[in-house]
Amino acid sequence: MSDGRHEKVEADALRSAPWRATYIVKPDLSLLATSLVAYGWVSPIVAYDRQDGDGLTVVDGHERLALTKAMPQLLIDQRFVPAVVFPDMSDTEAMIMHVTLNRAKGQVMNERLSKIIRTIIKSGAHDPESLMRTLSMTAEEFQVLLDGSLLKMRKVSEHVYSKAWVPIEANQDERPQFERPPNPDR
Repeated sequence: MSDGRHEKVEADALRSAPWRATYIVKPDLSLLATSLVAYGWVSPIVAYDRQDGDGLTVVDGHERLALTKAMPQLLIDQRFVPAVVFPDMSDTEAMIMHVTLNRAKGQVMNERLSKIIRTIIKSGAHDPESLMRTLSMTAEEFQVLLDGSLLKMRKVSEHVYSKAWVPIEANQDERPQFERPPNPDR
């Protein structure tokens, strides 16, 4: 397999791989769209030419390509996308690359993300509301990261607890009432 070529490719010449194993949930797709608008194409689409006359097949970047159909302003010169094209890759090599590229993206570490959010707020560069919108977070998600506890807070007085335990936050002066089985031998 030779190295990929960096080039501008017509978006209509690209087709999605039928074997693709990735999926992006709507909130993340929205964040991807926001980042493409804000920062441009920092990651090109990766494709290969199957040499079957059917055009180029996407290995990585399916969602970015789909967004160009919904948001044509993302296209370069109204019809192109940046791509790295592998001219002589087999289907199995493309599948391996697809899995490798997508598994290698890593996960966001919440403790470090929380520290980043608190640093940005302390800097004054954003107020909490604008940063929450910029990062496409829900209010609850943002608040948990902002307060640094990384634990979802429960409203103890409003929560319905199982009868099997008494929350530590319960009034310490009250003695808990334990249910007893109806049969006398227990």
